[in-house]
Amino acid sequence: MIGNLLKDRSYLDWWSAVHFIFGVLFGFIFKHIGLIFITSVFATLSLFTFWEIVEPMIFKDMINQKFREIPINQIMDIIYGFIGFLVCWLFIG
Repeated sequence: MIGNLLKDRSYLDWWSAVHFIFGVLFGFIFKHIGLIFITSVFATLSLFTFWEIVEPMIFKDMINQKFREIPINQIMDIIYGFIGFLVCWLFIG
C-alpha cells in the first residue's frame, strides 16, 4: 500500500498538495471578502466537487486520450481541498 501511496490517481498523490493549496486559497479569499463560514464551506465543497466532475473532460481534451481517476481519488481530492480550506479559515486567515 505504501508503494502505491504517491502513485498518480491514488489516495494521496502529488496533486493532493495542489488541492490542499487551492483549499487554503479559497479559505483566504472567502474569509477576506466577508462570507460567513457555512456559506464558505458550501462554496468550497461545491467548487471542488464541480472540478472533480469536469476535470476528466478537460484533461481528456488536453492530452487527447482517455483520462480517468478512480472514485476514491476524486473523493480524497475534495477532502484534501476542504482540509486546506479549514486550515486557512481556522488558523491562517
